[in-house]
Amino acid sequence: MNSTDIIWHPALLNSNTAANNGGGMNRAAVIANDTKNNLLPNVSQTERTNGVTRNRKAFVHVAPTVNTDLLNVKVFIDKVTPGDDYVLLKTGTFVDKESDAAMSRPYGIAILNTAASASDTTVVVRCENAAGYTSLTPFRSGDTVRIANRDVMGSDGNEEYKVIDTVTYGQNTTSIALTTALAHSYPTETTCVSSVYMIDTITPLNTTPVTTSSAGVFANTLGLSHAGTPNAAWTLTFTTTTAYTLNAIIDGVSSNWTGNTSATLTATATVGGATKTLLSLPSSLFSGTWAQGDTVTFSTTPAAIPLWVTQIVPAATGSLSNDYCSIAVLGETA
Repeated sequence: MNSTDIIWHPALLNSNTAANNGGGMNRAAVIANDTKNNLLPNVSQTERTNGVTRNRKAFVHVAPTVNTDLLNVKVFIDKVTPGDDYVLLKTGTFVDKESDAAMSRPYGIAILNTAASASDTTVVVRCENAAGYTSLTPFRSGDTVRIANRDVMGSDGNEEYKVIDTVTYGQNTTSIALTTALAHSYPTETTCVSSVYMIDTITPLNTTPVTTSSAGVFANTLGLSHAGTPNAAWTLTFTTTTAYTLNAIIDGVSSNWTGNTSATLTATATVGGATKTLLSLPSSLFSGTWAQGDTVTFSTTPAAIPLWVTQIVPAATGSLSNDYCSIAVLGETA
């Protein structure tokens, strides 16, 4: 799998109004890497003076052309912001809006404040914002942390992943005790310590199909697509003993296809100007005896990670010219 197989999509709704911010994945739009305002908007002088907290939702879509799961996935902030603002990473759902409920716990980043040696079991860090981190606690007992003085894309230096035992937040520095000792030594200033959101596997999924039929049997072996399967509710309805219609509600829009138990139905749609396979229903799914009016219902979710990015601009923040944040996604394939 190549880095180009991982696509960042914005949410369908992007607004400073919580009720109109977030929602489902905008599959037709792409968040361009290393591009100004690709996710977060500019901060105005009034917002810098008074302070502002802003949330934006994004989806990390694992979309290779050949279906391949991404395994042992790690998501983390890998660079501190150059400005006096700071950014936190939070988990989301495939449909949540900012107004739906309180945001999930945050993940953050710090700079090593005291040089660490191999065999040390404690690191002392300087968080992006001491007061904010003490309140929001982006580093927590049981978290995995990435400790690194090398770039995620590969450079000189070391990196390792450790589990936090305890965290003591202080006025200026934070002490993080690890469950096991460091394998390498790390210098101050150039070493980042990030709390990591861990996911075992990113793959498209479906719920167990619910069949309403006296004698028809539907197997739970749908053909899902990493690149195309959406977050959707599906209903299959028999129009004869062998013919059926397939309906999907995708982002509130209804789409329909027709199929027959004797052949594979491949449901496709145009997304962002390209034809995508949403899923396929091979004839082997169907057994038993079906009757007109029988139904099968199920839901699907895409091979994606829904994330919230929170930017916090404290009051009296200086100019944020050339400010940025950087989020890394690392994983493996079988």
